Amino acid sequence: MHRPLTTMRAPLDLQGSLVYLLARLNPFGEQAWALHRATGLRFRVNVRDVVGRTILRRTAYEPDLTAWLLAGLGGDEPGVFVDVGANIGWFSLQAARCGGVSRVLAVEPDAGNQQLLQANIERNGLGGRIEAVACAAGAEPGLARLHRYKASNRGRHSLLVQHGQGSSWVPVERVDTLLVRLGLGEAPIAAIKVDVEGYEPWVLAGAERALARCEALLVELSPDMTRAGGSGLEAMLDAIAGAGFVPQIWDVSPAAPSWREVRDCARQATVGFRRGAA
Repeated sequence: MHRPLTTMRAPLDLQGSLVYLLARLNPFGEQAWALHRATGLRFRVNVRDVVGRTILRRTAYEPDLTAWLLAGLGGDEPGVFVDVGANIGWFSLQAARCGGVSRVLAVEPDAGNQQLLQANIERNGLGGRIEAVACAAGAEPGLARLHRYKASNRGRHSLLVQHGQGSSWVPVERVDTLLVRLGLGEAPIAAIKVDVEGYEPWVLAGAERALARCEALLVELSPDMTRAGGSGLEAMLDAIAGAGFVPQIWDVSPAAPSWREVRDCARQATVGFRRGAA
């Protein structure tokens, strides 16, 4: 996943970097525990994966986007945080600590990522706050092929693009349906995060009710991958704008993007939206 910017990466951590080097030299395993010093959260990570090694070596992941998201999770009424493409749980665990979050729905279809996600939830004693669901999210329920990417980036698995690394069938469910099944069908939504390598329009098409009562939205836009799946971003961005959201942050430049810049962006980018915020 390409990340251009500024402060999208935290500074290197000496202790974490040493643990990383030792773990890479270990021929009998590829996992290690990483500590996020600011919160005390611990993450079981794969040291060969970009997300895992970043958390381990820098004790943080996407700090600007994380800080922006967490800053908006303190509304008058606690709400649900929906994390689609939860990976190993960086955003889910951070959100679960916030007083403005009542529950977390963490959706992750990859078996390896799901295993680490579950380990991280248990290690941090957050099983009562995070509902981890082993499926993909989409516009309609069913089955879909999850195409695996290289072991160096286990967050780049795709429902749309074949990477030549094999695939597996995974269940697909609508976000709105998952929330109903968990007894959260009418609960306020504090924020939704979607990072699914181009499948975002299908995810949000199955989250119409959740979007209507959501306060913040963090979405990765992958125009090329979405087009490879036979769609575009226009209808999804129209729905986001029509729901009253305004772009506030992205990882392309330090400046807040305009709607025109978001719509014209031809590269992969993650954009943070808030409802009615200038």
